[in-house]
Amino acid sequence: MRLTCIAIVDRSSMFRGDRSRVLDRIVQAVQIQVERDFAPWWGRDPLPVVLVPDGGPAPLGAAFVYLVDKITDVQGAVGYHKADERGFFCGF
Repeated sequence: MRLTCIAIVDRSSMFRGDRSRVLDRIVQAVQIQVERDFAPWWGRDPLPVVLVPDGGPAPLGAAFVYLVDKITDVQGAVGYHKADERGFFCGF
């Protein structure tokens, strides 16, 4: 399967108030980072970054970045990434 996009999935309780505005800004910031930093390093065209509701359908071929309140499976980590079962990255 070909990597088609980066899907941001919000599983946090951090963003109170204007939640959709905050999440839109996160998506925009990640898109800038993909275009400016990752795509040139990867030697490929930038991938689109999309917001996917927790439990909602994700685009086929998506790599995932999960926004979470706390990392529980890597002690002391505030974030990390790994390969998922398809070989795509998955970040927390």
